[in-house]
Amino acid sequence: MGQHAKTRLAFMEASCAVCYVTFEKFLSNEAFSISGSLLRDMILDAVQGVLQPYILVLNDYSALVIFSQAELSGSEIKVEQLVKKLYNRFTMYQSFAPDMPYQEMLKNYEEARSVFREFSSNEGHYKTDVAKTLEYMEENYMYRLTLSSISANVNLSSSYLCRIFKSEVGTSITNYLNNLRIRKAATLIKENTMSMKEISSMVGIDDQLYFSRLFKKCMGISPSEYGKRYHQ
Repeated sequence: MGQHAKTRLAFMEASCAVCYVTFEKFLSNEAFSISGSLLRDMILDAVQGVLQPYILVLNDYSALVIFSQAELSGSEIKVEQLVKKLYNRFTMYQSFAPDMPYQEMLKNYEEARSVFREFSSNEGHYKTDVAKTLEYMEENYMYRLTLSSISANVNLSSSYLCRIFKSEVGTSITNYLNNLRIRKAATLIKENTMSMKEISSMVGIDDQLYFSRLFKKCMGISPSEYGKRYHQ
């Protein structure tokens, strides 16, 4: 943001909506690969023919997407719909889904910068209810979790939690939990100290066949193939 602090951009004086797109949580996963140019191309592809956002690529794995509120209002498209389009586009290209918190009706660029700083200072760039849900899943993914048990443990109603989680994270709680478990499994596979059955159980998935199918869906290859990459 500092590099662009003195730049006079068209949206600086007008109301805008900003979406923060980041793959930061996948940086430790060796199967993950993306670049700033690919990130920009995927964003442009997702909104092509709909709106003309300003894309500020922050690094190889994060970007800010700024939409003109006037253009949004004129097109009758909601930011939530655009975030969903972006999310779907990313998951079409690869199995890694980005975090995509967003904020509407920002008065100007300075307010957008302020919101970005707030995202950055919060755990995982999320507001309190979502942040504590993510923390709970991180600490308990190895157990049998359901939507009702998760919502009960973070003292929120299931319907409210589903709504705000999907809105801020860009995916459902179930999809996020599945990806979390597979990322943890990938780390265990690389350590090469346990069988696939043991690893599956360690990440909270008792059905090894289901674990294999889910792993391939998320990572693009089977657990055994993933292991062979590191232990030949």
